[in-house]
Amino acid sequence: MDRSFTLRGIGTVVTGTLWQGSIAAGDHVTVLPRGLETRVRSVQVHDRALERASAGQRVALNLAGVSWREMGRGDLLVPRGDELRPTYHVDAAVAIEPGARPVRRGERVHVHHGTREAPGRVYPLEGESLRPGEDGLAQLRLEAPLVPERGDRVILRQLAPPDTIGGGEVLDATARKHGAGREEVVARLRAIERGEEPAEAPAAAAEAEHPTASEDGAVDQPPLDDEDLRLAALLGSDGREPRADPDLAEAAGLSVVDAGERLKRLTRAGQAVRVARNQHFHPEPLAELEAQVVAICERDGEATLAGVRDELGTTRKYAQALLEHLDATKVTVRRGDTHALRRRR
Repeated sequence: MDRSFTLRGIGTVVTGTLWQGSIAAGDHVTVLPRGLETRVRSVQVHDRALERASAGQRVALNLAGVSWREMGRGDLLVPRGDELRPTYHVDAAVAIEPGARPVRRGERVHVHHGTREAPGRVYPLEGESLRPGEDGLAQLRLEAPLVPERGDRVILRQLAPPDTIGGGEVLDATARKHGAGREEVVARLRAIERGEEPAEAPAAAAEAEHPTASEDGAVDQPPLDDEDLRLAALLGSDGREPRADPDLAEAAGLSVVDAGERLKRLTRAGQAVRVARNQHFHPEPLAELEAQVVAICERDGEATLAGVRDELGTTRKYAQALLEHLDATKVTVRRGDTHALRRRR
């Protein structure tokens, strides 16, 4: 899913690319990772109504019994009863881009899968780091759930600036928590990589549960609840000009205090970014805006508040919040009334 919205007289509509199988009007489906149950009312492909759509097609679905605010970019629709499950631990064959710096054990990154992304930490399984230009096995320990299958591709990006540093292939989508040096784990994953089907590892009671603590001693955050995800979806729907936090709280039917605590959880989970007092962005439109400001700086050598406002087609308030955020995250540095990149990219 890449969009969810509502149309007058129609109701909730979601759009996305059909990865596998087919989908038809009347199908009962589940929205993951939240587990919402819904039914497909109608199917369209390129504005043309169809009884059934097939894998590879771009589809728009009218869904019954759910609100567009309950879903967001990156959610998956699967047949009711499907075995696909959200996960917080993924074992993958990872390759780091030549020219990137080494990724060390426990380093925090953004993991992108489909149209969803989640912050997490990288734990190499054959050493203490993943070096640029080389392949290696790693466990990705996520702070928010993804819903991958074996063979799916993932992209790794550093937190700030959000440059791509590598990618990989999912080998075990519901892995147990383990660290480096486990020969049987490495042997099993290498067999999967070769296309063999090794014996399954013993199931762990907490295999698909969110971890309570990481090996570096940091306490992991509890999983996001339905209200958190609804707030994140609402923030995402605001796009490049999100409403102020008090207005967001009112739209979500929450108190300002409750919404503030939930925004803190969303920030820790990588589903929101605080850019100013009482102002949060969803990370995806924020990343797009940052890329545009970086492009302005690379083209002109610097950016001004008025120039960013005009080129981005936004207001002075949002342009100022964006530039101050980029200064604070050390993407840019302020020099009088201008902002320049801290390093050439």
